[in-house]
Amino acid sequence: MNMLGTNRPGKVATLAMVLLVATIVAALLSPIIYELYRNADRVSQVVGATGTTIIVRLSAFLLFCIGIEVLWHGAAEFNTSVIRP
Repeated sequence: MNMLGTNRPGKVATLAMVLLVATIVAALLSPIIYELYRNADRVSQVVGATGTTIIVRLSAFLLFCIGIEVLWHGAAEFNTSVIRP
């Protein structure tokens, strides 16, 4: 499964589609992230101290999960290419 783009697609057309979709998603998410960072003080006031703590913990958990996925795919690639060629 190629959820974060950590695996290489096999065909050139698939690679082009992955790059196109990644570019579109980045272009759509960038303004949202910018506005949230720009108005972080207002967002934290709206959600309160407990909401801010929840958001920080969820963000840390998501980052941890992404790291585990990258580690898992890297270990699998290492296993197939170096240990068992």
